[in-house]
Amino acid sequence: EEPPAYVIFIFATTEPQKVPLTILSRCQRFAFRLVSIEKISQRLEEIVKKENLSIEPGAISFIAHLAQGSVRDAESLLDEALSFSPQGVKVKDLVFLLNLLPQEYLIHFGEAFLSLNKQKVLDLIAEVNDLGYNLQQVVKDLREYFRQLLLLKFSAGEVLGLPNELKISLSKEGEKFSFQLLSRYISLLSRCLEEMKWSDQPRIIFETYALKMASPYFGIDEIVERVENLEKSLTEVVTTEEKSNELLQSTVEEPVKVEFNQTEVISKETAEKLPFPPETNLPQAKKAIPSSAEGTASLEMCWTKFLEETKKKKFTLFSYLEFVQPKEFRNNVLTLVFSQNFSLEGAEKNSEFIKKIWQELFSQEIRLELILGKVEPRNQEIITSITEEPEIEIPKETFTLAEEKTKNENQDVSLDPVMKKLFKHFPQAQVVKRKEG
Repeated sequence: EEPPAYVIFIFATTEPQKVPLTILSRCQRFAFRLVSIEKISQRLEEIVKKENLSIEPGAISFIAHLAQGSVRDAESLLDEALSFSPQGVKVKDLVFLLNLLPQEYLIHFGEAFLSLNKQKVLDLIAEVNDLGYNLQQVVKDLREYFRQLLLLKFSAGEVLGLPNELKISLSKEGEKFSFQLLSRYISLLSRCLEEMKWSDQPRIIFETYALKMASPYFGIDEIVERVENLEKSLTEVVTTEEKSNELLQSTVEEPVKVEFNQTEVISKETAEKLPFPPETNLPQAKKAIPSSAEGTASLEMCWTKFLEETKKKKFTLFSYLEFVQPKEFRNNVLTLVFSQNFSLEGAEKNSEFIKKIWQELFSQEIRLELILGKVEPRNQEIITSITEEPEIEIPKETFTLAEEKTKNENQDVSLDPVMKKLFKHFPQAQVVKRKEG
């Protein structure tokens, strides 16, 4: 309990987390760093030269990698390998000695996961189990294999300490996998290994996770991209439908009465027998778009037009601005009132896009002032007037029809394409005949 003052106990361990707290509280702790793979390889090469041993260079790097920073473990592995193969140590001897999964099996597993071939995955598990490989070690080897592919994908292969030939081979294999997929494989294998430690049937756990790895997977980035593409396609459909409705409304007009400069009114049947000059065209009324945002009513009209354009170009931004109240527009500063904080934050993130659309519509560079407050009800009359098509006013013009005598006097004038178009647009139109003299 109370040793002499000149006694010093040195307690060394590689697993300090397993030491009881009652002992740790009475110790001064000194943490030693792991030895680098390069230094371990140099130490093994010195031993091989001094003892005049036969071992291929790739085997030394392999042992240094397996030692995981411990010189003692590296020397023990070298001693084991020399005892197993005194004539010369090769990498394949180390794989067999340590019961590691050969590289070709790791490649086969990776191809099966990538191709979503569940039957091949189950066959590989059954095969390695029949060959006597420890399934927990197989999972560790697979996890390390995918880690190597991940690091080589980011040109971080130096930390692996692998031979150059193996690095080149692994780099080619890694091109087949995405970063998200490799990260998912490593995560699933880590969870699988943890559950296998406490299971009486580790093979079932391995098969379950392996089938999950061989199932379709969509990362968050891919899901977001698909949602944005779907949103864009829906917006295009809505835009196409609106254009179709506008075209339909422009062709279906209320009946109009066309007056001529004659005094006699004749029936439609008589008009069908008269020719109609093909160059006659009816003027069209144009919709006025507000050019300024000054004034309350004009601001409401401009804001409604702005919302329509925003809905076409970016529907998510439209959802933030749909129930916003434009308070005032003064000195090129547009003040908007929001009733909910999340709508205000969404608008702040898209402020540059809002300025861009406003400038495209009204040729004005603006600044935004976004505030949180009570939103008053919108003026529905102004909204309706800007969203609906205006009535088309047809000016009363004078058309003169010259009576023409031709060989085909009794020809049905309704067959003339111009007359067809006229009566199609103006079914209640009346035609009068000019008196001679």
